Amino acid sequence: MSSGKAPLRSYGDVGALRTRLVNYVRLVEGAQRSIAELPEYVGRIVEECRALERLAEGHLPGKAVGLRMLEIGAGQLPRQLTYFARRNQVTGIDLDRVAPDEGWSQYAEMWRRNGPGRVVKTLGRKALGFDRRLMRELHRQLGCVHAPEFARMQMDAAKMTFDDGMFDLVYSVDVFEHLPEPERVIDETIRVLKPGGVAAISLLPYTAESGPHDLRTHGGPRHGLAYWAHLRPAYAADVQPSVYVNQLSTADWIALIERKLPGATFERSRPFNHEELLPALQALRATGELSAYSDDDLLGYRWRFCWRKPT
Repeated sequence: MSSGKAPLRSYGDVGALRTRLVNYVRLVEGAQRSIAELPEYVGRIVEECRALERLAEGHLPGKAVGLRMLEIGAGQLPRQLTYFARRNQVTGIDLDRVAPDEGWSQYAEMWRRNGPGRVVKTLGRKALGFDRRLMRELHRQLGCVHAPEFARMQMDAAKMTFDDGMFDLVYSVDVFEHLPEPERVIDETIRVLKPGGVAAISLLPYTAESGPHDLRTHGGPRHGLAYWAHLRPAYAADVQPSVYVNQLSTADWIALIERKLPGATFERSRPFNHEELLPALQALRATGELSAYSDDDLLGYRWRFCWRKPT
């Protein structure tokens, strides 16, 4: 599936300077909105963690407590790590360098490894106080008196250095759509799971309205961007992804998961702006547009997959 323009390959390959600046301004706008709506924003993070936890517990012999867990794509803000580490031993891995607390030499290393886009994004969030406020609100909603302990490592999920069968649960939230080789990461997930261990993955397919990760599709002003522009040839050139996406559709993901993880269960969540998107889709279908895509393709938001490794 192609949007008509090459996807971004990394934070260091964001494209023309104008696109970098436009995306940075939108990132700041989004962070400012998120600060203003922080309890609701954090509430959605917590609910997604709970949804993934409930799905995983349907495959585990008991509650998700006292387990050795791995998060793939933990990122710079330990949101999911904080949620699951309250009752479990959790390790998070990511290709991104963990955001430094101080020291320009560490930012220089981040620039070298992850590119200028990641450095600018990190500094912008810190300047706005977004990270600190988000984590404080997350701790409040979870009832954490002290921040839970967890481990974070810089590691390629397609080439993990863990021993076989180390983890009871491997989970990931909104990361697999950014992986150039998701099949290799699935293979590694299978390898590091214990027999009877569970993989729980949530992701955003490319065919979703916010699939290309153009910041205008994640709430706030759209600045004239057409709905599902990435799937409509007349508007595809207007799309400005903020990060690399692998462009796998809902059908692509289901086929891959069923092939690699036979017996996996699936569930779909609605986008936060479903009431806005539904009439927009009906109007487009009335003109014959987007006929190649199902409602699941277009109106799905996060898809969650869960699988138990045979014993």
